Amino acid sequence: MNIDEIGLRIGASYRVTYVQLDRSRVDSPNTDRPRPDLQIKASGFDFLGFRLGLQYQPPQHPNLQLGLNYRHKTVTDVESSGVVYASYLRLPDVTATTRFVLPSRIEFGARYDIGEANAEGLFAGAVAFDFLYAFNSQNEESGFRVGGIEFVQVFDWSNEITLRLGGEYRVLDRRMPLRVGYSFDGKTGNPRFPTAFGTPAAATHIMTAGLGYDAGPWELNIAYARRMGSATVTQADIDAGNQERTDNGQALCRLCGAPGNYEITLNGLYLDFSYDWD
Repeated sequence: MNIDEIGLRIGASYRVTYVQLDRSRVDSPNTDRPRPDLQIKASGFDFLGFRLGLQYQPPQHPNLQLGLNYRHKTVTDVESSGVVYASYLRLPDVTATTRFVLPSRIEFGARYDIGEANAEGLFAGAVAFDFLYAFNSQNEESGFRVGGIEFVQVFDWSNEITLRLGGEYRVLDRRMPLRVGYSFDGKTGNPRFPTAFGTPAAATHIMTAGLGYDAGPWELNIAYARRMGSATVTQADIDAGNQERTDNGQALCRLCGAPGNYEITLNGLYLDFSYDWD
C-alpha cells in the first residue's frame, strides 16, 4: 500500500517454508562398525511465516529513503521417511523427528542518492546502510528424537547485530552502476557447543563487488560476495558446556563438535534480471 502524499509505503509478505534434511554420522572405515551411528532423512513444512515492512521517502528530501522490516520467527517440524539408524541400530519401523527454528529479526535501512536525477530518473551514485538485530537466542536447542533415543543438538545462541555498508557510482550516462560493499556479522554461535554445520563462534566479515546495466525497461545486475570467519574451540570450552548442562539437569549435546579450529569461507556469484512493463 502506498500513501504518496507523505511518501510512505507499507508492505507485507507471507512465507511458506519447506525443510529437507539428510543427516548422518558414520565411523571411520577402519572401525568394525558397518552401520552408521546416525542416519536420518526427513522433511517438513511451516505455513506461519510472514514479514512486515515500511519505506519512507520524505517529499521534501527525495534523495533520502528509509526502511524498516520485521521477519517473524518460524518453527518447522520435520519427520523422517525411510529407514532410520540410531546408536548403530537399524530401525525400519521407527519415526525420527526434529525441529528447525528461523529466529525473528528486525532491520533498519537507509539510502541516499547523490546529486540530481537526470531526465530518466538516474542519480550519479548512492550510499546505503543497514542495521539488523537478530533474535538468535530463540534457537536454544534441537536434535533428533528416534523412538526412545534422543540425540540433543545444543545451540544456546546469543542475539547479535549485522551492519552493512555499500556504495554505488554510475558511469556510461549513469546506466552502469559500479558497486562495493562490506558487512559485519557479529558472533552468535557458542564455543561451548560447536557445530561444523553453521557459522563458527566468531564474527564474520563479508566483502562484495558488483556492477549492472540499466537499459530503461530492463535491468541486469551481477555481484560477487566473499564471507570469512574463524574460531578456535578448546577442550575447556567443551567441558564448560557439559558442566553447565549437567548442573541444570539437562542432557549433554551428543551432536556437538569437538575441540579444534572452525573456519568458514563462502564465495557467491549472484545474477538478476528484471523487466518493467510500465
